[in-house]
Amino acid sequence: MKAHTSPCYAESGEHHEYGGLLLRRDIHRLFDLGHIAVDVASGSLDVIPSLRGYPCYAQLHGQPVAVQLRPEHRVRLDAHWLGKRPRATASVVGAAAKIYPPTPR
Repeated sequence: MKAHTSPCYAESGEHHEYGGLLLRRDIHRLFDLGHIAVDVASGSLDVIPSLRGYPCYAQLHGQPVAVQLRPEHRVRLDAHWLGKRPRATASVVGAAAKIYPPTPR
């Protein structure tokens, strides 16, 4: 499945040459949620801490992306990071708060 790295496809239905990555279905979903992203500074995959307890995802963390990232990829992946990562982190923190509510004093 092709994961789109920018909202342009969702808004216009147009495909762009550097607007996507070919990903396995589960990784595609996690990418869409921002739980897996590409750190454009290092060119490596970044997996949120809550997924690193699963060996199949933990082994991805820090791995270099298998394709050479062009400048166009980097711009879109950076936008994905900035747009999805804050929400992914907030959803994980929110989920943890539901599971581990503050202890009353």
